[in-house]
Formats: sequence, C-alpha cells, structure tokens
Amino acid sequence: MNWNTKEDRAMRIASVSHVVFAAIMIAIGIVGLIKGDFTPVWDPIPQDSHVLAYLCSFISLTTGIGLLWQRTAAAAARAGLCQLSER
Repeated sequence: MNWNTKEDRAMRIASVSHVVFAAIMIAIGIVGLIKGDFTPVWDPIPQDSHVLAYLCSFISLTTGIGLLWQRTAAAAARAGLCQLSER
C-alpha cells in the first residue's frame, strides 16, 4: 500500500458546518495558547492551572486541524468529544 497517494493527503470536507466547527476549534486553541489561560468556553474550570489551560488549548488546536484531514478525522473527533465531555 502506498501511503503517499493524493487521496491520503486530501482534506475531507463534509459540509460547510464541518469547516466552521474545525475553524472554531482551531481558533479556541490559538486564543488559549496566546492568552496562556482558559478561553471563555471553559469558564467553569478553576483558573489556577496554566498547564491545564495550555493542554486544553493544544488539544483544541490539534483536533480542529485533525478534523480537516480524512486520515485523522475519526481520531480527532474522538479526542475533541472526550475534551468537550469533560466539561
């Protein structure tokens, strides 16, 4: 099996809402990494752990990017769902 085919690298866009959701996850991740604190989406979380804030931001960023590629979309959706369900 050739892992470098064009289909493996192609972005999987199911709908406009798919792209919007991925963009929002990416934006939440970027804002969290820049601020170094929790974004308003995570308001109920205690504000004393900067490591946890960076971890949540990094997960949001990577899952948002992962949702755009067919190979990583399923794993990114699982990771994003786990992160959101912890809330």
